[in-house]
Amino acid sequence: MNNICNTSENALFGNIPILLGGDFAQIAHVIPRGNRAATIRPSFQTSFLWPHFQILHLTLNMRVQAGLNDISFASWLHDISSKAMLIDILSLPSYIQAYTQPEDLIHFVYPTNILVTALQDIQVFANRCILAFHNDTVNQFNTAVLDKLPGKAQIFYSIDTSDANEEDPNFAQHPPEYLQSLNYSGLPPS
Repeated sequence: MNNICNTSENALFGNIPILLGGDFAQIAHVIPRGNRAATIRPSFQTSFLWPHFQILHLTLNMRVQAGLNDISFASWLHDISSKAMLIDILSLPSYIQAYTQPEDLIHFVYPTNILVTALQDIQVFANRCILAFHNDTVNQFNTAVLDKLPGKAQIFYSIDTSDANEEDPNFAQHPPEYLQSLNYSGLPPS
């Protein structure tokens, strides 16, 4: 990322903010025939990057604040674990939005009136996002939202040729279509 962002070698991830979530100590690596030390050694917390991360802890449950919906939600959470009649029968309270179709979620987070003004004011995206677990899902959401933006789309391809030694007997020039189809995790799409 430092090379791509043209930043100094001391910058982490090209000075792009990175958000990692989860419990880093919860699941250890599987090391065949490894002892405890061998299992812990490859963990993220032993990486040279670890001291550079800022650890943020969630300390305030935003759903258990003063307010009718929040009190109702706290009661609902309590009932899930304590009432046997709710086991295997779970429905969300009416005030919590639930979407089964991606288009409905996109329309809720990015309504049409917001997307119409997005070309003039990019700040409309500042407080809106859809979090997803997989890069493919993120790409699908991005494509769907971009298709809804007004105006004509312009595509800029980043890889059109490969840097290979043509005198190498194993040389095979890759067509631009193949190179443009490569979208590696952690890098912007082609």
